[in-house]
Amino acid sequence: MSRKWSWMERLKARICDERGLTLMELLAVIVILAIVSSVMASTLVTGQKIFTKQTAETQFREDADYVTTRIMNEFYSTPFDEVTSCPDGSCITIINSLETNFTEVENQNEDNDSLESYYDPIQESKGTKTETKKIFIEDSQIKIEKSGTKDDGTEMLEVPSDFIANPDGEPTFHVTCTSEAPASSADEEAAPSCQSGTIKLVFTLKNDRTVENMQLESRFGF
Repeated sequence: MSRKWSWMERLKARICDERGLTLMELLAVIVILAIVSSVMASTLVTGQKIFTKQTAETQFREDADYVTTRIMNEFYSTPFDEVTSCPDGSCITIINSLETNFTEVENQNEDNDSLESYYDPIQESKGTKTETKKIFIEDSQIKIEKSGTKDDGTEMLEVPSDFIANPDGEPTFHVTCTSEAPASSADEEAAPSCQSGTIKLVFTLKNDRTVENMQLESRFGF
């Protein structure tokens, strides 16, 4: 009991002591505060970097999904006859070059030797009325250039992220044909034209919020 009161008296005396802290005690407090502050600062900086990276990745995915959806809509919303790609894979072109007409065909009826006629659908070239949609990257954004349509002009699919060239030199637009369009003699040296196939999009995106870029891939058939 006496020892307990002794400790309490010492503590009370220490609290009431007006001599202040010694130099060693002050240095010890400073060192402890420096260690704790550095750990807290490092934790805050790391957390901020992780948050910025996750936010940027989310933005990258949203931008790539938006652009991919718009490109798919250009394929599925209007009729087309063939698809071509640039030799370096930097663009794809959707071409609507044919129109359907009907020609009257006479057929001999074997039962009564009479002539019957029907209309046979045939596809003919639209000539100067050919509609094209060229999709490419310019000024770090995806653009759609339309010609021969009611909405002629160049539309930019503007998003917060920038689309840059793939660092490994991989083409942005891959076109794999399952059915090739017949080539004319004038287009023998041109890129193959596909009537159906698969398109793979390889986008590398960047923005000002992070030094790390992100590469995303998408595929769809046509």
